[in-house]
Amino acid sequence: MLLNADNITLIKNKHTLVRGASFSLQVGQLTALLGPNGAGKSSLLKVATGITKTSIGTVQLDGADLDTLSTIERARKLAYLPQMRELAWPSRVRDVVALGRYAYGVSSTRSAHRSTARDTDAINKALTDCDLNSLQKRNCDTLSGGELARVHCARALASEAPVLIADEPITALDPLHAFHIMTLLQTHARNGGAVLVVLHDLALAARFADRLIWMQQGKLVADGPVEQTLTEDRLASVFGVEGRVLGREVTLLGPA
Repeated sequence: MLLNADNITLIKNKHTLVRGASFSLQVGQLTALLGPNGAGKSSLLKVATGITKTSIGTVQLDGADLDTLSTIERARKLAYLPQMRELAWPSRVRDVVALGRYAYGVSSTRSAHRSTARDTDAINKALTDCDLNSLQKRNCDTLSGGELARVHCARALASEAPVLIADEPITALDPLHAFHIMTLLQTHARNGGAVLVVLHDLALAARFADRLIWMQQGKLVADGPVEQTLTEDRLASVFGVEGRVLGREVTLLGPA
């Protein structure tokens, strides 16, 4: 396993946001984390990435305790795409994608003397994969929400970190680009990585995920293959919706 979280509990201001959550990310798997708004999904991801320190429990990354790794060591092993991805200044698209190589000493493509051929190749591949070649010289403050979402996804992919954790990466994307980004994340897993992604699109989760983790009120309530955990009863109990499930096909009918 590339990442293992054991008995994670997160308490903030006397409120328990995550309670006793344990899961692992396996090589070759894309895992989707599902749950309603306020279930604690983003809080769990922040603990899993080391952004927030767990109140109870441990997280190991590639066999080492997350707390013992330096920022650079962590960044070379794990890429994180947060839910909120605002930019504080009007940077060029290519420069933002290049930030994915920060752990290797690259601050931007304008610092060319610090870039290696591998850095350049990784940046170029991420731009191509995320359909950004025609936009790479544009300032990010001129992009649509969907275009900007693809920029941040490219930044994460450019890192070439084996573990990729993404919080709602397809928000604001049109159906074609959402499908494309999910394909890229699946390919990253198939090529020896491990991906954990928060999704609200149950149809895409069912189509692309190898495994589903279901979260409700701060607790993990199910964890397993799509065919075993995606059920009509679980749609009703976790999301409060009535749905029809046939294999990996899910149709939502309305409130349960």
